[in-house]
Parts: sequence; structure tokens; C-alpha cells
Amino acid sequence: MYLAILHYKVPRTEIEPHLAAHRAFLQEGYDNNYFIVSGPQFNLKGGVIISSLTRRGEFEQLLKKDPFMIHDLA
Repeated sequence: MYLAILHYKVPRTEIEPHLAAHRAFLQEGYDNNYFIVSGPQFNLKGGVIISSLTRRGEFEQLLKKDPFMIHDLA
């Protein structure tokens, strides 16, 4: 099991155009049973993802598909 903590590198206004794609990424993770839970951090400056995957490399490759990571926002 792995935990990813995403911290936004940019202001929220730069994140917002990519929220729909990020939510689609999360939904695909849930649909494929890769994610157990996800949600915003309490300070709203990032988020967390808990995964059921057991191989670090596999988890890291999956996270690289997150639009926030692709666009270097988090």
C-alpha cells in the first residue's frame, strides 16, 4: 500500500483548468482498484492518494499519468 502526498506548486487558479482531467484520472484509479481513497489536504494546498498497489515502481508510473503531474502543477 502506498500514500502519495501532492503539494501544489502553483496557485489554485492555475490548478482549476486541470481539475476535470485530474478527477477523471482518480475515477479511473478507483475503477481499476488502484486507489483506496483520495482527497484534499486540510490546508487545500494539495491532496493525498492512498493506493492498494504493492509495487513502488508501478505506483510511481501511475502517478505520472495524473494531469497535475504531467503539467508540473503538483
